[in-house]
Amino acid sequence: MTIRAVEKGDARTALGIYLHVLWVMGLSREIELIADPGLDREGLSLTLDAERKRVYLPRKTKDDF
Repeated sequence: MTIRAVEKGDARTALGIYLHVLWVMGLSREIELIADPGLDREGLSLTLDAERKRVYLPRKTKDDF
């Protein structure tokens, strides 16, 4: 039943189960690629978009009446 849940991508399946399945299949080196920020295209595009935004500094107001 656990393998069936992994194959279906069931969200209730623990991450440890996925890691164990990768290890059993001889793909344990692939685990390092999961969290590689250089391979995260969506994260990189969000970072670039954030860098392109303008920053507006608060204007100084004159309080001398």
